[in-house]
Amino acid sequence: MMRKTLHNRAATVFPRILGVAITALFAVSGNAQITFDAVGSVSVLGSTSVSWSHTVGSGANRILVVGLASEGNGFAPSASSVTYGGQSLTRQALRTLGSGISEIWTLVAPPTGTATIIVTYSQAETVNGGSVSFFGVDQGAPVRGSSTANQLNSGVISTGVFSITGDVVVDTVAVNGGFNSVTPGAGQTMRWSSFINPTHLGAGSTKPGADGTTTMSWNVALLAPGSAFATLAAISLAPAQADLSIAKTGPASVTPGSNVTYTITVTNNGPSQATGVAVSDPTPANLTFVSNSGACTTAFPCSLGTLNNGQSVTITATFSVPASFRGSFSNTATVSSTTTDPSLLNNSATASSALPDTPLPPTLLLVCLGLSTVSFWRWRNLREGESHP
Repeated sequence: MMRKTLHNRAATVFPRILGVAITALFAVSGNAQITFDAVGSVSVLGSTSVSWSHTVGSGANRILVVGLASEGNGFAPSASSVTYGGQSLTRQALRTLGSGISEIWTLVAPPTGTATIIVTYSQAETVNGGSVSFFGVDQGAPVRGSSTANQLNSGVISTGVFSITGDVVVDTVAVNGGFNSVTPGAGQTMRWSSFINPTHLGAGSTKPGADGTTTMSWNVALLAPGSAFATLAAISLAPAQADLSIAKTGPASVTPGSNVTYTITVTNNGPSQATGVAVSDPTPANLTFVSNSGACTTAFPCSLGTLNNGQSVTITATFSVPASFRGSFSNTATVSSTTTDPSLLNNSATASSALPDTPLPPTLLLVCLGLSTVSFWRWRNLREGESHP
């Protein structure tokens, strides 16, 4: 059995593929949240096990997408399993046409660093595989939609995937037979491609998602009508979402000339990591900011960085109340993040405090009492007809 392995050829445009050169590190065009991390690829001729290395960066809300384009004898089976660093991936899309297969597998929150992707089959197959990692993908429901297609006689293969603006659509195409070239459709960025001899090719691309349906297509220049067949699988990745909430507690009453302390609790209710978390808390009128402690030790606004799903942090904020102050005041804290928050109704919290009624000073009280006594004595004598100077 002959085995041929070609590793990490993602930065090369193969002679039989015409299109955009693959770049290794850039943000997915048109999307401010999901960003491209890294890529890897492999070609193996006739084997039940396929492996290659992939390096995942340290960005937040990671996902690893593995595309497989395979062909075997007869009606070949799809992959039995896919692992990365020992962790199992989940199959999201599968299309078969005779012995040709396109499939996509994903792993949410893959470990950072370099690990090995291992794909197993129940029989020997010819495989072109690619791996792409991304940042900024939702960790609870990363795949919004999926779609597949095949073609026998046409030179174009396409499929439409349900998506919304902000998504990124990822595909894998497998082409087997006689063809001259394969090019990605308009708006698609080729991420990986590999081939074995002139008749087996696999490739993957990405495209910014649109509201409704995003079409992924590949143009196959056939050597002759019906000389090749192709399968296509595609999925849409949803941007990360993190529901942040904030709570604030403090005393109902305070004493003039003293400090008032509030406790602020920020919680990430998930499902994804929240990045660029910040808390603002404007100082109430007539009060003076004293200090912060806990998760923030600077004046507001406070930068809290990244909060994992389920993580809570606490800030203790202290303000001084002037001795001359009377009445009540409210203090409002607000949390924000660079990660999309699906609910903004719980992003602000207010605590109100009042100064208790203050008794009159003793000297003023005596004067008031004295005036009242004198006035009453004069009123009573006038009623009795007495005259007084």
